[in-house]
Amino acid sequence: MLVFGLMATMAVIYFVVLFWGLGRTLTKFEHPFTRLERPQVALPWDSEIWATATEERKGRAILWVDVYRAADGQLRALPSKLRPEPQDVLPKDVGNEGPALRELLATHAERPIVLNVLSSVDGIDTQLNSELAELKLTRVLVQSEYDNVMRTIKNLQPMWIYGTSASDRVRWNMFTSLSLAPAVSFTGDVYVSPLSVRGLPAVNPNILKEVRRRGLMLLLGPLSTLDEVRQAQADHPDIFFVTSVEAFAALPSF
Repeated sequence: MLVFGLMATMAVIYFVVLFWGLGRTLTKFEHPFTRLERPQVALPWDSEIWATATEERKGRAILWVDVYRAADGQLRALPSKLRPEPQDVLPKDVGNEGPALRELLATHAERPIVLNVLSSVDGIDTQLNSELAELKLTRVLVQSEYDNVMRTIKNLQPMWIYGTSASDRVRWNMFTSLSLAPAVSFTGDVYVSPLSVRGLPAVNPNILKEVRRRGLMLLLGPLSTLDEVRQAQADHPDIFFVTSVEAFAALPSF
């Protein structure tokens, strides 16, 4: 009887949590970024694709910038060759590689932009806000593997939209494994994920189903090979983050 009682209690708790999640009012943040034509492609700021693609195809592209605080204290755009693997940390010996962030973005202020913030350091939020204030950027998606980075930037820039941290993805995977995806807490606007992390799949059908139920945008990448593009296409993302000419050419809709 005791075992039966415990099982019954656990079942009640499970369904309470599940129906609480399903019963929540989902509010969608209407934003210029989310109104972009879909599907879209995001390209690294220093990709050779910018030099080879047609003007029409480049005109639709989103600028992806990996942001870090350099040794000289400036925010800079990290060259793509130095980008760490998903959920890996930025090497401490990067130095002062790449152009100053503000100078780079000043030439792309009208373009949709992804700021992938790699540095989790004191004051990164106020520094980013201060350096970019005069540019009056409107179509910005802030992405970071760090919860605290996105949370503090959002306090200063609530009209930008925000992506998915490493701990967010862990939480989504845990809740979907328990069939409790509707109950997972998520304050972002775009579900951003690589295809895999350290050899393990980072997205699954249950996550994709819940992303769609909530009306979130889905960004998958980085994608550098034909096989990766084909795998991503099966998941129907709104944004493909591609990092090679081969991957870009494999997207027929672009």
